[in-house]
Amino acid sequence: MTLVPRISVLYTCQHYREFTERNAPAPGDELLCLRCDKLVRVVSIVDEYRVRCCSGRCKYSANFGQAKLRSEIAASKHHRKFPKHEVKLFKGSELVHTWQAQSPDRVTTEQFLGRSVNDVNMSDPTLF
Repeated sequence: MTLVPRISVLYTCQHYREFTERNAPAPGDELLCLRCDKLVRVVSIVDEYRVRCCSGRCKYSANFGQAKLRSEIAASKHHRKFPKHEVKLFKGSELVHTWQAQSPDRVTTEQFLGRSVNDVNMSDPTLF
């Protein structure tokens, strides 16, 4: 799944709206605010942190404003909960970091559920 870069813009009415990178208006352009239903001007383009999951059916996406740490924590939590998902962190349209999808042949704790440490042969080459 390809990810289309998105940009947030701030209107004079203090509402935000996302546009694709190539359709983003310039500051000073007049547009219709969908929340106010009024004609307003674009004040600025906002470089906010955004987390998006790139897996086929997952729709996880969240905006974090300028909170870089919160965005990294959210991306990490989603990736930890769904290790086969690829999660990307953006600032504006720039890619900051990617949490790669883990291959299914990696060691997981599911293989060891209900087993004692003494029952696991760590020299077994099929484990790693």
